[in-house]
Amino acid sequence: MTDLGTVDKCSAAYGINLQTQIVGASGLCGIPVHAFLWEHGSIVDLNTLIPPDSGLQLVYGLYINDRGSIVGLAWISTAKS
Repeated sequence: MTDLGTVDKCSAAYGINLQTQIVGASGLCGIPVHAFLWEHGSIVDLNTLIPPDSGLQLVYGLYINDRGSIVGLAWISTAKS
């Protein structure tokens, strides 16, 4: 077992590929807030890799294939500025 760390208070891993890249969700222990990618000993909030004005909040990284493509879930913001 390896401690992956966390973006928030708690994290859960859901997918791993042959390159040992891991995806999952981090949040408030039962409430996912951020999808993450873990590779080479570091955890990254996947939300930092999308434009901030996209209107999306990536909350679950569910699967990662051997090419690094990720399947996940996101919340769509309905707030208007």
